[in-house]
Amino acid sequence: MRSFRSYLVNALLRLLAKRRFDPSRDLIAYREHLQRVDSRLYRLPRGLHRERIVADAIDCEWIGESGIETQRVLLYLHGGGFFLRTPQVHGRLAGRIAATLGCRALIPDYRLAPEYPFPSAPEDCLRVYRWLLEQGTEPAEIVIAGDSAGGNLTLATLLMARDAGLPLPACGICLSPGIDLTLGGFTLVSNERRDPMFRLQTLLIMRHAYLAGADPSDPLASPVNASFRDFPPLLFQVGDTELLLDHATRAYARARAAALPTQLSVWRGMPHVFQAFASLPEATQAVAEIGAFVERVAGWVLPVLSPRRR
Repeated sequence: MRSFRSYLVNALLRLLAKRRFDPSRDLIAYREHLQRVDSRLYRLPRGLHRERIVADAIDCEWIGESGIETQRVLLYLHGGGFFLRTPQVHGRLAGRIAATLGCRALIPDYRLAPEYPFPSAPEDCLRVYRWLLEQGTEPAEIVIAGDSAGGNLTLATLLMARDAGLPLPACGICLSPGIDLTLGGFTLVSNERRDPMFRLQTLLIMRHAYLAGADPSDPLASPVNASFRDFPPLLFQVGDTELLLDHATRAYARARAAALPTQLSVWRGMPHVFQAFASLPEATQAVAEIGAFVERVAGWVLPVLSPRRR
């Protein structure tokens, strides 16, 4: 049964996100507005700390609980339509997942569109992954994850790492991934009214800014078109009202075709990247599911968390 809070979150998103998005607004100005909102309304939870570093000339941020001692890393690739960075919202989400896994999260500040179009973002993410390996981090000690555009970059990074002959991480996690920039898929039409956050027009604007004329069917831009051969185990989480539902289900089919250990979880009535809404019971359950998946496929022993810390 859906939680009452999920109905409230959907209603607020429909009012504040879907209805208020102005397609004529400059994306950079819109980014600045959303980043002001992010900095004013959100803070890291007590007990989580951040540290700025530079990894192979890419600005990054460590997020983790104070005093944690582990070599394990959650490489978290934030979403935001390839044009937006919200350090507080994504720091909170990555921090919660990292706490569940008993590790720290490393969040790259990859270059953003429209100033730096495709393939700048996936190139930066690969550089940070390579940097982790060069620091002596074992691939089995790395989980790569991302939401929305970050889910796209998660698969793109795996694709580039595999093709470069690099060892791959323990597993990959994709939350509401947007992984077909041809914008194919039945749910882009069937869920147009049901999705509380996005219209198709919104996705078209973001795609135009990111690709800047590049071929949307390029597997690096649309990883659903790539072969998942030799990829690590993959988990996909998505809401059943999302425009991007088909993206997750098709990626899951790709993973199964490649005979990968994989899991698809479709959450009833949940909005895009619902895991970021920490007050939702479903978000807590989804993060716990991520932990269980990593424990099962990667063999990580997870910490026992109190309910308050989940």
